[in-house]
Amino acid sequence: MKNLILASVCFSAMLLNIQNVQAQTCVTPPSCSSLGYTKTVSQCSGKAMLKCPLDTSMVFCDSSSSSSGGTTTSCPAGYLPYNDIYPSCNEPNKTRLVQHSTTKGCYKCIKCVDGYWLGINNCKGSPSFDSSGCTRCNECYRGEPMNGYCGS
Repeated sequence: MKNLILASVCFSAMLLNIQNVQAQTCVTPPSCSSLGYTKTVSQCSGKAMLKCPLDTSMVFCDSSSSSSGGTTTSCPAGYLPYNDIYPSCNEPNKTRLVQHSTTKGCYKCIKCVDGYWLGINNCKGSPSFDSSGCTRCNECYRGEPMNGYCGS
């Protein structure tokens, strides 16, 4: 009799598990093209683009060359979209991004001449400046300048 009760309990547990499995449904995720990511990176070269999270080789970009909503798809000569120029312009105290005066989202990278620095405010006396507005300390409040830079 104990075996019959044990078998009944086990059979009931198996039925509950089968019902749980049947309650699950699988859904096929949408494709990148159905979400609007229909172009490749090379087709959107020089334009602002969004990569598909499911396949980063597929992208979306506006095919026009005008700007809308603050996002620029085409920049004037010498300027690039932020994501394209930032990796080459992120050296602290040596480079800065300058946005185009009329085209939002387009930047150029200003680099300091060797021995000149951005954001120096602890020079003693009269510092010198390069054409990009970078500073070179000729004299420091503490110690001597190291390649035009005063330590803190």
